[in-house]
Amino acid sequence: MLAASAQDAFSLIEKERYDLALVDVKMPGMDGMEFLRRVRRRPEPFPVILMTGYATQDTLDAAAKEGAALVLPKPFTPDELLNAVQGVLPPAGQATSHGPPKGGDLTD
Repeated sequence: MLAASAQDAFSLIEKERYDLALVDVKMPGMDGMEFLRRVRRRPEPFPVILMTGYATQDTLDAAAKEGAALVLPKPFTPDELLNAVQGVLPPAGQATSHGPPKGGDLTD
């Protein structure tokens, strides 16, 4: 799914089930942190990877506190994105817990 805004994305996830969201921290309207908070409050939360050009320690701490699966600093390569997604999602065919990984570094 591709959405023009976090608000639009949230409308879509109210109707369908998703395995992962990749969202920017800084967006107009609802920012990535608020999107993450709302996803985590859902009955069936799913992993959220936050991407940001502002990967400060404060951002990393806030993302960890809110339950982000990972923070991906920008710019990133296609391989880095693929590795991030593969690191968050279980291998095909395995059940998902739809929660953030236990422990670890948010910028793996």
